Amino acid sequence: MSYIEAWTPFGSGIYFVSSETGKASINLFDLNTKQTRTIYVSDRGVPRWMGSISVSSDGRSLLFPQLDQQSSDLMLVENWH
Repeated sequence: MSYIEAWTPFGSGIYFVSSETGKASINLFDLNTKQTRTIYVSDRGVPRWMGSISVSSDGRSLLFPQLDQQSSDLMLVENWH
């Protein structure tokens, strides 16, 4: 299991992202019980540069980026001088 540097303290716990076999999961480490539980498992990956996880003030919603596809564009620039 690999851990992506994305975590957010909230209430009495810490939300963090882990990734295994291309799937990402958001987990909560409870500081009181010292237990970790999985909150959400995605069938897609998350970018390694995702920053932090945003948690709503009531703790009922999470916001994080997800990779739906990876692509790149080739650009041709002509007569630029």
